[in-house]
Amino acid sequence: MRSVQPAFESPPVVVQAMYFSRLVWRTVSTSVVTVSTATAGRVLFSVLAATSMFPNASIVD
Repeated sequence: MRSVQPAFESPPVVVQAMYFSRLVWRTVSTSVVTVSTATAGRVLFSVLAATSMFPNASIVD
C-alpha cells in the first residue's frame, strides 16, 4: 500500500486545477453570453425604435 500512496499524491492538485479552470471558463462563458444577449437586445430595441419612428424605412420594404 505504501508504494501506491505516492501515485495518489499529485492527482488532487490536478483535479483541483481542472475544476478551477472549468469554473473560470464557465463564469467567463456565462458573462460573455449575458453581454452578447444584452447587446443583441439593445440592437434589436434600437432597430425596432428606428423602424417605428421611420415607417418609410422599414426593413421588410
